[in-house]
Amino acid sequence: MLEYGHSLYFWQDKAFGALSVNSRSLIQDNNTAQLVLGTGGVLDRYDYISTIKGCEDKFSVVAGVAGIYWVDRRNRSINRFAETLSDLALQKGVKSLFMLDEDIIRWSTYLSVHDKENNEVIFTLANYINGDMINPGMVEHDINKPFTLCFNETIDAFTSTYSFIPYVYIPFKNIYLTNSIYNTHQIGMPANLLFVHNVNENVQARNNFYGLYYNDALGRYPSKVRLVFNPHYLNTKVFDNLFINGEVRVSTSEPDLYTRYINETIDNDLCPIHDIMFYNSYQNSDVINLIYKTNLERRERIWTTVIPRNAINSPYDTQYNDPTIEPLTPRVGYTERLRDKYLVCEFNTVVPTSNTESYRFIIENIGATYRQSHR
Repeated sequence: MLEYGHSLYFWQDKAFGALSVNSRSLIQDNNTAQLVLGTGGVLDRYDYISTIKGCEDKFSVVAGVAGIYWVDRRNRSINRFAETLSDLALQKGVKSLFMLDEDIIRWSTYLSVHDKENNEVIFTLANYINGDMINPGMVEHDINKPFTLCFNETIDAFTSTYSFIPYVYIPFKNIYLTNSIYNTHQIGMPANLLFVHNVNENVQARNNFYGLYYNDALGRYPSKVRLVFNPHYLNTKVFDNLFINGEVRVSTSEPDLYTRYINETIDNDLCPIHDIMFYNSYQNSDVINLIYKTNLERRERIWTTVIPRNAINSPYDTQYNDPTIEPLTPRVGYTERLRDKYLVCEFNTVVPTSNTESYRFIIENIGATYRQSHR
């Protein structure tokens, strides 16, 4: 059960409804005073809102600003109730995540938390048994691949997936805590750590997640961004150039990797993007390093680069799943422009050469220029 607003809601495996607790009615008498009629004791009434959408995982039920959210494993859905009941997974286009693994309805762990600081609701699905994840998939489309999905209530859309897969969420005021029982990338880091999210950045270093921090001595774990350009989605376009408006701020690292040094300087000569890749359903540019005055230019404050041409010989059968997993062979004869109804852009931030500096990347605007394809 969950109290939300002025109502008490309940969940069953295949149903969801509201309970009446101490219901009262106001009656006007002849003296213009109000008489209150009510009942107490045993709950005397319940109303089913749905006998189809239910919940078997009490830790996936969470109250947000825009309604109540929960994960329904039987229907493979993420539901929201706010005056009306909605299947967000279906309406917002993430239903496919629940179809990647047929065994997802038998996964043991369905968790949710409300991120009050960012007005987000976070959902984690994983197959934990007694604190250990069972045969987790490593690449994006592996079977039994756990995931953490973020829904932003401000824009009313799913915005991202997160790399952390905690075993528990602990909400506290405007922050929340997670643990690091499972971490596919941990190298010399203990597993049983507790991390605080949304902590003051003067205390917690940026790009420091579960002990894997960007300012690593080996230069590991740069920030990675993937976005989709899909203007005029009914028309096929030729994509020509990419423009970026942003900057890089540098600070000297403190000895303690969990703190951030406040004094920063701006490096105006450093582009916030180190390497970039573009792809669509049938084409892929491969990973291209951006080198100033070679394939990267700067006009006033705007960084610009030409969107590379296709770099694969032929479409692969599984490329629609994840083009990055296919071996790419540079093409010599058929270097056509990237053209499709959409274009996916994937880039990494600057790779550090040492562990003595901490980088912060600010990208104010990023976009692509295109023209209509008349083929």
